[in-house]
Amino acid sequence: MIKNINNKRKLLAIDLDGTLLNDDKQISKANLNGLKRAMENNATIAIVTGRALFSALNIIEKYD
Repeated sequence: MIKNINNKRKLLAIDLDGTLLNDDKQISKANLNGLKRAMENNATIAIVTGRALFSALNIIEKYD
């Protein structure tokens, strides 16, 4: 659970392959809900990946 602790900044840094993405290279409903909750709690979400930028953006833009 994400809690607002004394208005401190919150950062969620998450990897794509094997973490955010499932075996079908999709973001699961549960992960999408978690990302939504993080954004509702004013967290900054950073995608951390070894992929090339264009490759990561192709995936992320599907869910924008």
